[in-house]
Amino acid sequence: MKKGKILERRSYRLRCLRNWALAALVLFLMWMGAGYPLPRSMEFQRMERQRLLHPSQILLEVEGGRSGDDDLALGVTEDHVHTFNLDLNRLIVWERQEDRPTLVPLPGETRYMEGWNSYLASSLAAVDAPAEAAAATVTIELTYNGVINDRPVDWAETYVLEGEQRGDCWFFQFIRHHAGEGSLEEEAEDYWLASLTSRLTYYPTEDLPSYTLEFFDSEGESLGRYEDTFRLVGWRE
Repeated sequence: MKKGKILERRSYRLRCLRNWALAALVLFLMWMGAGYPLPRSMEFQRMERQRLLHPSQILLEVEGGRSGDDDLALGVTEDHVHTFNLDLNRLIVWERQEDRPTLVPLPGETRYMEGWNSYLASSLAAVDAPAEAAAATVTIELTYNGVINDRPVDWAETYVLEGEQRGDCWFFQFIRHHAGEGSLEEEAEDYWLASLTSRLTYYPTEDLPSYTLEFFDSEGESLGRYEDTFRLVGWRE
């Protein structure tokens, strides 16, 4: 082989190595600028280790697509349900029922569409649903008894949420009844639907709302009707 060809190949290899090194440097700088983010599975495990919790099996991830809606997830252990808010580095622990489905609020608002408009509101997720379930509903009454804009408000409203199966979970989105009205009812509704998890975790001495969770088979026959309240174990910032 001629000496010129050998030198040409060496030069080509050096250029390749240089380009790979530059690309790796750029990726490292981008990763550093983003705050050294970990892959999602590692991020969940890190949050659990920091709080001395058993690692969970992740069953649900909800990726926030726009400003205001966060990246959320849900995982289960043998006794507990862990809910994650990656943007707020928040992990909340709920009691997992032994002989029935467990319903928990997700720790951040999720976005939904109505016509051309999108809104943010709280959402729920259920685990351990009957295997034959083809549909599900949650019925929950929210109440507000207080003062808004110097006016007393005694408000109560019932919400019926239609379930959406997502893998091994069922997802339930609250739909606002008074969006855009500018009314006292809208402000009372916002008290709950903008901060359901916060209300249940930061103010545990308040009365927790009860709910009815029901699953149906493909023929519309009920597979089980469960009346309960949310069972908070603890929240870990």
